[in-house]
Amino acid sequence: MPALNEKQTLRARYRQLRAAITDREEKEAALTKALLAHPAFLAADQVLCYVSFGTEPGTYDFLNMCFHLGKAVAVPQCEANGVMRFVRIDDLSTLCPAPPYGIPEPAGGEQAAASERTLCVVPGLAFDRKGYRLGYGGGYYDRFLRSFPGRSLGLCFAECLTDVLPHTAHDMAVGAVLTPEGTF
Repeated sequence: MPALNEKQTLRARYRQLRAAITDREEKEAALTKALLAHPAFLAADQVLCYVSFGTEPGTYDFLNMCFHLGKAVAVPQCEANGVMRFVRIDDLSTLCPAPPYGIPEPAGGEQAAASERTLCVVPGLAFDRKGYRLGYGGGYYDRFLRSFPGRSLGLCFAECLTDVLPHTAHDMAVGAVLTPEGTF
């Protein structure tokens, strides 16, 4: 259980760090710009992306640009059994707060079929330089990424990027981590 206790301590630390960011708008704009110019995005015909919530790096501007550019977009829908699926959307106005966390999700819709040309944009409280993430503890993205055939990018603020995070055999690393300062 040492890794679990360490992760709980780190979650509290990174929640505080993220909440204390004062120049959030500038950093989110820089993240959106970098994401739109990233080779993985440019090569993708479909984007799977989290819908930002709370102090997470914002994704609304990015998602709206995906619609504008004609990219197919799907966002997470979490099921009671701990499984996350991505559902296609054409507009952010169709999202509704879903229990138990109140995160905006589609009420229904067609599940996206991922391919090698699909980009998955992944949230996290923190990431390390090898792509391991500190999530919220539900394991949704770890289960999803285990069989995901496309490319994955983690989004985070530089304050939440570290050299090494504790991880176990079930933790899945993302392909790269994007901060306002660059890609790691």
